[in-house]
Amino acid sequence: MIGRAFILLGAILALSASAFSSAPAWAQSSVQQESSDTIDGFPFPDAISGHARGQMQRFPGPGGFGFSVRYKSQSGWADIYVYDREKDLSSARPSDLAEELATVLREIQTMSEIGRIKNLAVKKVTTNAKTASAATSYTVNSINLASFAFVTVAGGKFVKIRYSTPQQKEAEKTATKFRDDYFSRLKSLPQPKQRGDQQSI
Repeated sequence: MIGRAFILLGAILALSASAFSSAPAWAQSSVQQESSDTIDGFPFPDAISGHARGQMQRFPGPGGFGFSVRYKSQSGWADIYVYDREKDLSSARPSDLAEELATVLREIQTMSEIGRIKNLAVKKVTTNAKTASAATSYTVNSINLASFAFVTVAGGKFVKIRYSTPQQKEAEKTATKFRDDYFSRLKSLPQPKQRGDQQSI
């Protein structure tokens, strides 16, 4: 049953990925396989918490929508987005994270309103100084999914994880482990200088 679920969901997500990303549909292109462990300075190892790295997708055009990288396993899949929406995030505040998470939730709500997902429930939303998170559930093609959104700022960019799984029992534990594993890798990124800062001569 789980194998069938992943086959169906793979097809669904291939059609509807644009609605879950940070970029509008017109901006989505340039899907490619990356072999490097870093992309634009951000770490993307071959595997994270038992999830294998898949395709990378760039979102060209105006808007600062960046790129995404997919990871997948038998238990679920994650899309990691790196972008800045053309904002100065060199000194990001908790309000920036809260606003970005609100945008993510609006994107999911739009999917519900147009009928691409059903039975949407927002179960938990939390925000602290470094991370904003939301736990949701919904149904796609009669398959119940637990889905999580995690947003932080690193290297002057928003870093967002969208983690989804049909395995409800261990969903939060699996998603949180993936988040912690990846976000811990971001600690080594250099902090960008604030715009307007000048180097002494």
